[in-house]
Amino acid sequence: MTFIRQVLILAAAQIRIFIRNYRAAFWGLVLSIAYLIIGNQILVITFGNRISVGVCTHDLRIAKDVEIALKKSEIQTLHFFRQDIGEKALKNGDVSALISVTDTELTFTASGRNPMLDAQISALLLSITPRLSSRTIGFGPGFRIKVNNLEMKTLSIVTFMTASLLPFLIIHLGLIYCGQFWVQDWENGRIYTLLASPAHRNAIIIGRTIGFSLLMIINLAISLTICRFVMTWQIPSSLLLWFLLILIQIFAATGLNFFFASLCKKFVLYANVVIIMLFLMSFISGVIIPAETLPHWEQILARFTPAFYAVRSMRSVMLGRTPVLIADFLALFGWGAGFYVAGYFLMKRSTIDSKTRG
Repeated sequence: MTFIRQVLILAAAQIRIFIRNYRAAFWGLVLSIAYLIIGNQILVITFGNRISVGVCTHDLRIAKDVEIALKKSEIQTLHFFRQDIGEKALKNGDVSALISVTDTELTFTASGRNPMLDAQISALLLSITPRLSSRTIGFGPGFRIKVNNLEMKTLSIVTFMTASLLPFLIIHLGLIYCGQFWVQDWENGRIYTLLASPAHRNAIIIGRTIGFSLLMIINLAISLTICRFVMTWQIPSSLLLWFLLILIQIFAATGLNFFFASLCKKFVLYANVVIIMLFLMSFISGVIIPAETLPHWEQILARFTPAFYAVRSMRSVMLGRTPVLIADFLALFGWGAGFYVAGYFLMKRSTIDSKTRG
């Protein structure tokens, strides 16, 4: 029996096993749809002193007045005398928005990275315009107020939320379609019977992973199709890149669940560890709370989790408003490969210990 044939047989067997367990398939699909629909709500954002707004003006009185107005909302301000320096700070993420004031024009420029945060900041900044006009700026008949790079359409907000939720849905599906089968096999001892079969250990892991992945792709396809009838989100401009990203995130999700199943070996412990871990990652990755508003140490911690790269890359591909970073794809693939390698050695060590005790 060749290695490839073993892989295909094990993949097909895993799919048949799951199909027989139709209740899990049904509830997995129902919960996936509910997760996307219910989670796709507009969240209320609370500002803090970690949000900074840039002010481009030569008039120090205007800069000071903006600082006083925004200080009430605990927003910091950075003053730039040159427009190009302010624009560079906005592009680099040093500020979340930019106000440019001249004798004839007031321009608000959003970052475009987070439509929800942009909308909240724009509403706040535009609300202080009368204060500026009455106290610092001699608005004449020709004075203009411009808003740049602000996307407040419902389509963009829903697309942004869908892109934020999708990575965590993939990880949850990894728990349903992948992790629970591995941990149940460890708990009831079936894993040792499976490893004692003529099939190569690598073929077992790869074959089951292919089976799990196909089931997750089918679930995602059905869930996204149904949800799009309820809430319209924007189709990514590059479907091929989007599908590649989903495949990489599925690889990382199945690897994560394979590793923790091999580490915990007990379903209750595994479920508690994975659920708590997902809960924490959902906060520091910027899904529930915008990453810009998090403390600096949490922003650093987020970069040591796969969720950070999963969310950022999914937003980039689906929204198309920020560059798609190859580094994010490589980081996700690296996380997945690392989880599989670590899980493989845990499996190998456990089987050796079992033979030693036997």
